[in-house]
Amino acid sequence: MTEIQKEKQPKKLPVLESTPMKFWHSEKEHDVVLKLKEGEIKADAFFEKLKEITGVKDTELASNIIDTGSNTIRPVVKEDDALNIIAQTLHDFGPRNAIEARLALQANALFTHGMTNLRRSATADMLCHSEHYVNKAIKLLRLHNETIEALNRFRRGGEQKIVVQHSVLADKAVVNFPGGGEKKNEGETPCSRNYAAQKPGQTAIDHAGSPPWPMENADCTEAKVQVPKQKKGRKE
Repeated sequence: MTEIQKEKQPKKLPVLESTPMKFWHSEKEHDVVLKLKEGEIKADAFFEKLKEITGVKDTELASNIIDTGSNTIRPVVKEDDALNIIAQTLHDFGPRNAIEARLALQANALFTHGMTNLRRSATADMLCHSEHYVNKAIKLLRLHNETIEALNRFRRGGEQKIVVQHSVLADKAVVNFPGGGEKKNEGETPCSRNYAAQKPGQTAIDHAGSPPWPMENADCTEAKVQVPKQKKGRKE
């Protein structure tokens, strides 16, 4: 089949999967695939789907969010797929407002460019170029993770999530540490339950170490304490 015959053939329309709409365009046409109800106008249905996947109530704002998101990944993604990737991303994240939609698209762009720089680092000819792409990828993917965390915090409304775990093991001593880790007695002779809990030990008091300078009559502190007691007994 020659190139002229390929150009004359009509482009195959994309199949709808989980996303409620698919974008497609050829050299002369740019359209969208939708599931229309009986008597529903295509333009109205399209704008309603735009507002639905972006979580906003304004058509212009929804169009701006999708266009901005597709423009950020278009240099590294095929132009035919950019809009569909953005639509699928928004559909999967399910944003409830413009803030969540923007964070979702920001995370998508950071992930796309971060993984692209990882690929470039593997194909770089010089070591300095490879290190440059690796460092750039690390920064982008770290920002991606921070963006996901920011989105989760925003959805929780600033509430803190605290997880309390209580571990009980038969015939084994479990020591919980503030950092969340724990140490277990897993030797050949496990501790009994009676001795699993730590008991407060006695604190031993030792003589202070010898000072670096000489002192008179400092050989025994106990002898110095007993001498005054004997003198008081003689006076009585």
